[in-house]
Amino acid sequence: MRLLTQKDFTKQAWANGRGSTLELYREPAQAARFALRLSVAEVYENSRFSDFPGYQRALGVLSGAGLSLQFDGAKVLTIKRSETQQFPGAPGPWCELIGGPVQDFNAIYDASRWRVELAIVRLGTDTLLDVFAEHSAVYLLEGTLSAPMPISVGELVLFDGAQQLGGVGRMVLVQWSSSIVKIATSAKENP
Repeated sequence: MRLLTQKDFTKQAWANGRGSTLELYREPAQAARFALRLSVAEVYENSRFSDFPGYQRALGVLSGAGLSLQFDGAKVLTIKRSETQQFPGAPGPWCELIGGPVQDFNAIYDASRWRVELAIVRLGTDTLLDVFAEHSAVYLLEGTLSAPMPISVGELVLFDGAQQLGGVGRMVLVQWSSSIVKIATSAKENP
């Protein structure tokens, strides 16, 4: 288990000036060709997303009303607050914001190496969340998380294998495996 905090993250402005990215985690850490990258982006205005040839993207809207992605002038994918979707890393789609700036969570990954699922989850009082995956990450958006270890808002915890999450609040849950992954969770009463 590994806890990453603000001091471990790297922030960079987009080349087009229309947003910024906070990189939370990269595997391998310093490689130009990564297998998995987790990040939070601030999208300030309509713009084209960067191309990530050879990658797949999973994206969830954390705040703001949402966004619509247009691919090659045809297919449109709309993602609203707390929703997630997956799409190819290239070509980068045109992004139209719905009602103003958004913050989103990105998992960009090499699909020849990993299968990834992304969910935005809310835990209430008296609930535990069972997580089953080869590898997982939790990024806390609001509230508290007490298991598998205490984390604060804006921190990321990485762990391997099955875990039971406890706490109250809203979080991003990312699971990845070398085989097919589906987020298999069950909420149950906290004893």
